[in-house]
Amino acid sequence: MARMIGQAMEQFNKSVSHRIIDGSEVLHLRSSLDAWWNDIGLDCEADTETPKAPLDPRRQMSTLFTCLYHSQIVNLNRPALSLPPSQIQHDHALQAAIGSVRIICSTLSNSFFKNNDNLYWPGYVDMVFLGSLILVYGARRERARNGPATWLIRDLRRALSILEHFAKRWPKSDKFSRVVRALIEREDPAHAGNHTTSAGMMSSVDENLVIPTTEEPTFDFADCFHFDFDTFALEPESIWAYHVSMPPSPML
Repeated sequence: MARMIGQAMEQFNKSVSHRIIDGSEVLHLRSSLDAWWNDIGLDCEADTETPKAPLDPRRQMSTLFTCLYHSQIVNLNRPALSLPPSQIQHDHALQAAIGSVRIICSTLSNSFFKNNDNLYWPGYVDMVFLGSLILVYGARRERARNGPATWLIRDLRRALSILEHFAKRWPKSDKFSRVVRALIEREDPAHAGNHTTSAGMMSSVDENLVIPTTEEPTFDFADCFHFDFDTFALEPESIWAYHVSMPPSPML
């Protein structure tokens, strides 16, 4: 998986002006990813007909592998989101990314309910935060076609609950949950009249945080993060799991 993530970064994690989306390369990377996933077989039931068959130890890490698989699907589709929305590649990539984001969030939520103690990887925070941005982007594209996008607030609230859970373990990551909470206030029609007040409250918490608005859908995050909802450009060009604002992996 580390090799596949590196290949995707080398191919796609470039500025929009230098990004080239090679359909055959995307297909090659996706084929390798699916071969890896099929080899693990986490979407199949465990072998119960052979009592003496040893349990695949990889199943004990099902949450991690499931999230890695769908995170890589998001990575492979993210470059196409910088294409004009009128292109079918953009629409297909957006729907695939939204579906994978939802599976990541539901997988993590289920792990919390099971009191899973294996959620020690800080990269989960990056997955959920990037997923939140994709959800907002998808909802804005749907609204541009006069769609209701009623699913957005529900999905963002689930993402927020996950980020708040992780913030208890890694306090420095609470910046991510604050951004998602502000996005909920911005995108929820029930808070439409409170945008100015909410933005003022957030700025009092962190003066470096600029919340996106409909007129200017770009925000800067702690002087080290930049995201543009129009071009889907991300800076700095680094892998999310090693974002400069994240704490180091804990000692186990």
